[in-house]
Amino acid sequence: MALEPPLNTGQSIMKHRHCLKDLHSDIPCAFYERVVRDISPQSWHNILSRNLTLRSSLLKGFSGRKDRLVRRLAQPALQAHLMNLIRSDFRLLKRILNVWSREQPAVMALLEMLGRSFLLDNWMGVRNYLGPERLFAGCFGLGHLDEDEMRK
Repeated sequence: MALEPPLNTGQSIMKHRHCLKDLHSDIPCAFYERVVRDISPQSWHNILSRNLTLRSSLLKGFSGRKDRLVRRLAQPALQAHLMNLIRSDFRLLKRILNVWSREQPAVMALLEMLGRSFLLDNWMGVRNYLGPERLFAGCFGLGHLDEDEMRK
C-alpha cells in the first residue's frame, strides 16, 4: 500500500522530529543496558566530565571517590541508576545515542552498507544478527527512525 503524501508538510516534519520521543516511553530496559555497556569507559569519562549535572545526578545517593567514577560504572547499582537517568530524559537519550553511533562504527557501517531497502525487507534477520537494541540504536544513528516506513 502506497503512502499518501502529508497534507501539511510542516506538521509532517515536526512529527518526524519527535518520533524518537514518541517511541521513548516504549523502549525496553534491555535497550538501555546494551547502550550503556556498548559505550567505552573512556567515553563515559568524557561524557561525565563535560556534563556535571548528569554526573551529580548519577552520584546522588552513592558514596565513594568521584575520581574513580568510570571504574565504579561497572557496579550494577550505578549502571541501573545511569540507565534510569537516560530513560527519564529524552534529550540525554539522543546525546547518548549519538555517542553510541560513534562508538559502534562496525554496526553503523553494516547498516549503512545494507541500505534502507534491504533493512525493510530483511529486518528480522538483521535484528536476529545484531540484536534488537543495536538495530534500533543504529537506525537512530542513520536517521531511519524519522521515516514512517521504517518505524512500522
